[in-house]
Amino acid sequence: MNQTSKLPQAANAAALRIAVITAQWHADIVAQAHAGLLAELQLIHDSHHDGPLQVQRFEVPGAFEMPLHAQSLAASGC
Repeated sequence: MNQTSKLPQAANAAALRIAVITAQWHADIVAQAHAGLLAELQLIHDSHHDGPLQVQRFEVPGAFEMPLHAQSLAASGC
């Protein structure tokens, strides 16, 4: 990644929680992208945060369901 990434400001001892929503359409490509995202998040996290990193993956059938699921997660505080 060539650009500077910034994680949300959080207390260093607190867990950093990230939700990732993926589509089941083209699952093989999405799985590779997800693996790359996890690796990049871990690198960024290790250099900027002391607490644990918690990444939870949510799968939806396709891209059209992603915004609704994101809205549902945000409303639930998940």
